[in-house]
Amino acid sequence: MTKRCSGLPLALVTLVGSMRGIADIHEWRDASEELDESCMRQADMENGVLPIFVYAFNRLKDPKLKSCFLYCSLYPEDYDIPRDELIANFISEELMDTRSSRRAEFDQGHVILNKLEKVCLVEIWTDREVVRMHDLIKDMALTITKHNPRYLVKARLELTKILKIQNWTKDLDMVSLMDNSIHDISPDRSPKCPRLSSLILSKNYLLKFIPECFFEQMRGLCVLNLSETSIEQLPNSISHLEKLNALLLGGCGNLVYVPPLEKLRLLRQLDLSGTSIEEVPKGMENLTNLKNPILGLLTHLQELTLPCHVVHPTDVEGLKQLELFDGRLNSVSDLNQLIKSQQSEGRLRYYHIILNEPGEVFGYDEYYPPCKVVHFGDDSVADSSLGVDENLLPQDIEELLFEGFGLSCCLLDYFPMLNNAKDLKKCDIVVEDKIECIMRLSSEEEQQSRGVPFQSLEDLPFYGLPNFIGLL
Repeated sequence: MTKRCSGLPLALVTLVGSMRGIADIHEWRDASEELDESCMRQADMENGVLPIFVYAFNRLKDPKLKSCFLYCSLYPEDYDIPRDELIANFISEELMDTRSSRRAEFDQGHVILNKLEKVCLVEIWTDREVVRMHDLIKDMALTITKHNPRYLVKARLELTKILKIQNWTKDLDMVSLMDNSIHDISPDRSPKCPRLSSLILSKNYLLKFIPECFFEQMRGLCVLNLSETSIEQLPNSISHLEKLNALLLGGCGNLVYVPPLEKLRLLRQLDLSGTSIEEVPKGMENLTNLKNPILGLLTHLQELTLPCHVVHPTDVEGLKQLELFDGRLNSVSDLNQLIKSQQSEGRLRYYHIILNEPGEVFGYDEYYPPCKVVHFGDDSVADSSLGVDENLLPQDIEELLFEGFGLSCCLLDYFPMLNNAKDLKKCDIVVEDKIECIMRLSSEEEQQSRGVPFQSLEDLPFYGLPNFIGLL
């Protein structure tokens, strides 16, 4: 079996990974026979060691492992694939089993990637949370996807125009044209791809226009990724992609218009971060039996990233399946309303909430992997008439930032709930003119009744505090 590897370390490592844990001689002999047959079947491959990788792939008995592995080949060569982005795509493409929550689905995705790493078909860089696929293994994957499933991958090949119509065959399942220089899609391009489930056009920074007819014969699309392009508006044909699970438009800074989305009842992931859209897409009011006439109509939505736009808490309350929220609120009162609704019925697991901060936007790129952050911006307290005992914070908050918020005197006087914030690891306090201390000295009896503040705190950075005296 090792002779078949032709002395190539990668082939040896992959073969060893596929046989890991097998000790019985009968299984080894059977595996050797299977490898010989695989090499004979794949004798026409240009690279003599590719059959080794095909053999390792075929030993993946779980169809989910095979599908998720092949999906990795949609990315360019030598590409660092963000692990969470990859798993989110597994979910949107329905490559894994359905789970009860977004977190459970992500757990399943991590298990699948770990298994692929153990058999040496992918590399996982834990410190950078990225997945890599070796060029030779990618070549093997693309060889497999010439048939079933059928992929078309032209990623990072310096393309300046969209593929000719004859390249868009009826049997295509997935197409990746990411990270090119495509700047024009001809108005007569209407690819007939009824089976196409995923189309990736992200990182085509020069792409400004998509003709109305382009998506008309792609009604099976589940994932449409147009992130980091220069498009200004989406064609109305998007409205008819009723099987769409993910619509990814993050980083489209020129985008000002998205057509009505009322037919996209299966939509689970909507990324509008970094766009110039000023209002929620129209047409959702046509959906019935929902409390909220705007965002609440997206009942299947599990991730919402709108860091540039102010959201009212009632909008989020209507999203019963929402697990990740990155957005802005107007005031402490709005934060209180959101927290109360989540405590009573919500499933929000990750959040980055910004209050009244018109300055630089911090999205989940800065808070990665997803965590639990509240950022109090300039004069967030100005319109709050609540007493200090009513100021709420999420009980599971991990990071807190005050920046020109208007804190006065003592932090814990204003947010007594911090006495019980057991998960808080970081608390930034910057540019606060009035604050004098973090907490006050109190009797032992008072301390026991209040709890132990900052018991998990790891980092307490602050600057720009002219009246600060000390922690106590």
